[in-house]
Amino acid sequence: MPIVSRAVNFAVIAFCAVVAMGGIPAGTASGAMFYPQSIPLTSLPPAPAVGTASTDGMVTDDGTVITPVLVPTIQAPPASLSALVDRYSDDDAVAGGELNCLATAVYFESKGEPLAGQLAVARVVMNRSRSGRFASTICGVVKQPSQFSFVHGGGFPVVRSNSMWRKAVGVAQVAIKDLFASPAPDALYFHARHVSPRWNKRQIAMVGNHLFYR
Repeated sequence: MPIVSRAVNFAVIAFCAVVAMGGIPAGTASGAMFYPQSIPLTSLPPAPAVGTASTDGMVTDDGTVITPVLVPTIQAPPASLSALVDRYSDDDAVAGGELNCLATAVYFESKGEPLAGQLAVARVVMNRSRSGRFASTICGVVKQPSQFSFVHGGGFPVVRSNSMWRKAVGVAQVAIKDLFASPAPDALYFHARHVSPRWNKRQIAMVGNHLFYR
C-alpha cells in the first residue's frame, strides 16, 4: 500500500477514535471547530442555598448567619396617684352604697391631707372590713359607733359637690379598684399627729398629719 494511503487510513482511524471518546476540542491544527458533548447534570455542583431559614437565624448565600434581634416589650410607666384620682373624680358615680360611705370617710377624715394620706385613710376603712375584727362592709365600718367623729346616729352630714368632694370620690374609687399601693397598706387605725391616744399598737407609717397603726 502506498505511503500516502497508509497515512490517510491512519488519520481516519485516529479521527474515529477521538469522536468515540467524546469529541475533538475546539481549535484543532486543521482550523476546524468541534464542541464536546453536553456534560451530565449529575456532575454539576449543587447550587448554594440563598436565604435558608433556621431556628437560630437567617443564613445568607455566603454562609453568614444573621441572628434575629428580639426587641423587648417596653412597659408603660404606672399612672401617678394624682392622675388616677383625676380620672375617677366623678361624683356622678356616687349613688349611695359602699363607694359613698368610703368617699364620705375620706372627705371628712382627710380632705386637707395629701392624696397619699387620703388613700391611706381609705385603706384603713377597707382593711377593717376584711379583718374580721370590725363590721364586714365598708358602710358598716364607717357607721360603727365611736369610730368616726363625723358620724351621728348612724347618719352622715350632707356634702355639697365641690373639688375636695370630687377628689375624695376619686381616692375612694382608686382604693376600691386597688389601682395604687397605700403607704400604710396594713393599717387598721390612724389619728392626727396633734393628739396622743397612747395606743398600745405598732406604728407603721406617718403620712401628712396622720399616724397609722396596725
